[in-house]
Amino acid sequence: MPIEKWYSISTQILVGDAKSSHIHYLSLLKQSVLIHLRSDVPVGSCLSGGLDSSAIVSLIHQNREQYAFNQEQQTFSATSTQKQWDETEYIHEVLKGKDINAHYVTPDVSGLFDAIERLIWYQDEPFGSTSIYAQWLVFQSAHEKNIKVLLDGQGADEVIGGYHYFHDINIANLILQGNVRELISEIIAIHKKHSRGYGDILRSSLYYILCNTNIGKQFLIHFEKERLAPKWLNLEMLKAQISFPLEVPKSHNSMNLFNRYIFHQTFFTSLPALLHYEDRNSMAHSLESRVPYLDHRFVEYVINLPESCKIRKGITKYIMRKALNSILPDKVRCRMDKMGFETPEEFWVCNENSEEFKKQLERAIIKSKGIITSEALSLFEEITSGNKKYDGVIWRIIIFGIWMDLFHVGIDDSKINQLESVTYY
Repeated sequence: MPIEKWYSISTQILVGDAKSSHIHYLSLLKQSVLIHLRSDVPVGSCLSGGLDSSAIVSLIHQNREQYAFNQEQQTFSATSTQKQWDETEYIHEVLKGKDINAHYVTPDVSGLFDAIERLIWYQDEPFGSTSIYAQWLVFQSAHEKNIKVLLDGQGADEVIGGYHYFHDINIANLILQGNVRELISEIIAIHKKHSRGYGDILRSSLYYILCNTNIGKQFLIHFEKERLAPKWLNLEMLKAQISFPLEVPKSHNSMNLFNRYIFHQTFFTSLPALLHYEDRNSMAHSLESRVPYLDHRFVEYVINLPESCKIRKGITKYIMRKALNSILPDKVRCRMDKMGFETPEEFWVCNENSEEFKKQLERAIIKSKGIITSEALSLFEEITSGNKKYDGVIWRIIIFGIWMDLFHVGIDDSKINQLESVTYY
């Protein structure tokens, strides 16, 4: 079967004044939301309380006549009983004064393990955090309310460098450019706005420089060998080599480091994975999930904006926050933290349901057929006793074991993973 690439995005950095950029950004986003609202069946929206989904919900409400949106506006959100992972106050801030019918789900451990095999069946592969379960419940709730189409904020972060680690990528980029004045200004802004130490900022930024050079990669492999080849993982059985996967492709060397990471995350790593989760979760509940931030006209514009429009003064999504000034409440528009449909996974593992997770971990070690070693239990004890910072790897081990068992994945005589048989639901 011949495979041909039919579309390549332009990589020509745009120029223009800040004010006109804000106006054009908002215009393109409004147009995209309008297009994605076209439907002959009921339409709802995801609402996490973050910047991206809140913007979609607010734009729909403020432009109802223009959009000819004649149905009751409905939103679907995930909450938490643990305040640290709960965004209810931001959701309420977005909904305040609006005639919107809001629906909520609250993920818990009992429901997680009740649904886990069905969830991973639809996903087809292990997934990195329990947030996928929160999204599953949100889509399930929409299905129960007879919603057939759901607008979501997926894709807004990758094209604009919206994740917090882009602060460090930006600092690394400024170091490579030798832009001393802006470098100092950004480091000070990150320190003040995000309460991060100067040493931490520089160390994290240096990481992105090192992992993109051959000498730097060898240095990191040597000093991070324990993390790259943990005792709980049998690399020999997997016939795996220690490697450093975070290098961005050389095919886009005309771009600076910051934009190379944006391009790589949009088209190769982060976003394709997130869209996989979204697509499987939505279709499992007979929903069409739509993502206005990935309209090709919008992406082509945003991805080619200069870095100063994307990140500035320690603020990510700079142009977006400016464009939404009169649309979003400042409590949401100016928030510096970032969650999404999160679950209190750390609390579940370390406090509330520690024994259940330990039992699931023990089961996963057995089901992995030697790939995961008993050292995983030692890691679990270190984390739950507070001697080691929480690491989502505990969940990843558990879900890997369940996946191997569900799909009967085995190790053949050549010690290479193969799919033996599948039991259908």
